[in-house]
Amino acid sequence: MRLKVPLCSLLVVLLSSLAYVEPSVQAWFVYHRPAIIEGEVWRLVSAHWVHFTDEHLIYNLLLFAVLAMFLEHVHRLRFVCLYALLSLSIGVVLFVFRQEMTWYGGLSGIIYGLLLYVALLSLEQPLFWRRFGIAVVMFLLIKISVELYVGYAVWSVSATPQVFVAMPLSHATGAWVALIFYLFNRCVKQQKHA
Repeated sequence: MRLKVPLCSLLVVLLSSLAYVEPSVQAWFVYHRPAIIEGEVWRLVSAHWVHFTDEHLIYNLLLFAVLAMFLEHVHRLRFVCLYALLSLSIGVVLFVFRQEMTWYGGLSGIIYGLLLYVALLSLEQPLFWRRFGIAVVMFLLIKISVELYVGYAVWSVSATPQVFVAMPLSHATGAWVALIFYLFNRCVKQQKHA
């Protein structure tokens, strides 16, 4: 059996690390609303590679790497499509619905989407993994609902909240995109077997 190297996942980890250690790269990648309005639309996607503190970077990269490498190992093309949809959707939704927000960065919305997608895939597995999937789906549903209601992230990764504020809308968008992607793939799979 040939080992699949998770190239796409590793590329995101590399770009995120580079953006953190090199201020000029971070300045070029970060979501900056005035620059996007001026035509620098790549920032809608590249902003996910930008992190503002050590904690923000470490937690995001650890969670992202575990989820992304697993999904890429299982089905690379599906992972790449999901990652691309999450990246673009989150950027566009924040641009449209958070017009007061000037700066944004981080992988947390993508992580929420990947985690929900893994949990939904677990529902198709034997009993232990099904229970795990149900628990994760319920946890995410409650957490995202509370965050949207109160307007801030319930468990933020930053010990210094004045550095940045987590954006619950990115978490909710990630979850919705993952749910739609999962349902679409399930429909396609069922049609193939029909």
